[in-house]
Amino acid sequence: MKKVYLIPSRGARPNNYWYPWVKSTMEQSGFAMTILELPDPDKPKKSAWMKALMPLKDEMDEDTYLVGHSVGCHSTLRLLDALPSGRMIGGAVLAGGWVSVPNWNGRSEAEKAVLNDWMTPPLVLSNVVGKSKNITAIFSDDDEFVPRENWAACEKELKAQVIVKHRFGHFEANDLCELPEVTNAILGMSNGTFPSRPFPL
Repeated sequence: MKKVYLIPSRGARPNNYWYPWVKSTMEQSGFAMTILELPDPDKPKKSAWMKALMPLKDEMDEDTYLVGHSVGCHSTLRLLDALPSGRMIGGAVLAGGWVSVPNWNGRSEAEKAVLNDWMTPPLVLSNVVGKSKNITAIFSDDDEFVPRENWAACEKELKAQVIVKHRFGHFEANDLCELPEVTNAILGMSNGTFPSRPFPL
């Protein structure tokens, strides 16, 4: 069975935001879907999260799809980076991911510590290419946490399909209960209708 794993954002729980809708939609389409619960989500430590995620490597194959949100995007990419050479998943969807450059401005010292933890050592995006058959990166043009440099990094370095939404913030508004771009991307990846090249920025 094709399976989807969703790695949430900082402080998020499985019933937050658009996660339940994505799970319901994917299950109705015949996928097995799990929204992961990771250690101390309010203070996501890279070592603890990656230790919890690493067991997934043994079952990840071309019928596996990953969805990341915010720090969950960084987790997704580091998990892919850890896959052995020759292993590949069906696809990954990144929503609101500071994959290369987070916004440090206006952050508290505690928030900066979390960012520094995840950015050290820097993630080499080119190492991820070839570990996922397809990648879609979804951004918003008013996301205060994700500088626009990340858009180009995903397109040029990850070879991702880039989708930019208008005024969706960090994809964590309480009334943002659906995000069809996520499910459409996975369905397209799984049935072979995924775009052949990234959308231009």
